[in-house]
Amino acid sequence: MNTPNKLTLLRLLSVPFIILLMYINNITAAYSAFALFILSMITDIIDGRIAKRKKKETLFGKFLDPVTDKILILSIFFVFVDKGFIPMWLVLILLARELTISGLRSTASARGKIIGANWMGKTKAFSQTLIISITLLLNALNYSINIEKVIPKITTPLTLIMVTISVIFLFNFMYQNRKLILKDT
Repeated sequence: MNTPNKLTLLRLLSVPFIILLMYINNITAAYSAFALFILSMITDIIDGRIAKRKKKETLFGKFLDPVTDKILILSIFFVFVDKGFIPMWLVLILLARELTISGLRSTASARGKIIGANWMGKTKAFSQTLIISITLLLNALNYSINIEKVIPKITTPLTLIMVTISVIFLFNFMYQNRKLILKDT
């Protein structure tokens, strides 16, 4: 197993620890969840760069990396729902978007076409990372300055903007790949 795949597996293994830390109600755990998430996202950047620069891209890595990212991001968003930081309907729209994109990519793959990430997907991923980072940091700050009631007032509009952009990007993705989608209809 090459280094990029090991980093991806490490990121996947970090998910239960981040979630556990998010449910421990103290300042140390809250800051640790924030730090572990940031570290996980840094490994995502590093594994991609290593794979491309050193030509270590593997089929396993091409499968595991995006799946790991979705597991990490969606797991944290579902915890945010449970903690009352964002409404469930926003995360369900995001989940539906991710499943739709994955289904379209699987269809393309079955037809011999690979649809890689583009600037829209990277923008969506960056905005998700930013929102999660802000929310985790606000949660940690809450232990010092008690801003629990303010957190949803900040995170919900930010998440709504990100989900809206993600859905617009989904429709653009579907339009760009309409021939592939409508091929057998």
